[in-house]
Amino acid sequence: TVTGVQTCALPISGVACAGIFATVAITTVDSLGMKGLVLANTVQHGAHATILAVYLVRHGIPISATRIRAMLRVAVASGTMALALTGATVMVVPPTSTVALVLYLGATAGIGGAIYLATLVALRGSEVTSVLVAIRARGA
Repeated sequence: TVTGVQTCALPISGVACAGIFATVAITTVDSLGMKGLVLANTVQHGAHATILAVYLVRHGIPISATRIRAMLRVAVASGTMALALTGATVMVVPPTSTVALVLYLGATAGIGGAIYLATLVALRGSEVTSVLVAIRARGA
């Protein structure tokens, strides 16, 4: 429900996004491998966010300028992280052994998260402050 209105449009958007994922994955996995699946998942999430934003606006729920700025900050942080990690994957060949691969993926996730967080901090994202306040409140 959205503000008490029950609708079947939201589950349909999920099904549509699954179709978008499948289409992108099928067309890119042969040439890009795992990166094709990552691309498909990224496109799926972007499509889902766009469909839901259109849905909210169509049902009279405005998207404020503050929310739009927050979405743009997240998009810039995501793009920065993607560019940095893409560059790193070109320079570093992933290991083939399981343990080394797990360590490689863990390090990549940590570095990507740090780049994402640093970008949000640099853009003065209120999201970072809100998360820190919530973490401190749980610990207190």
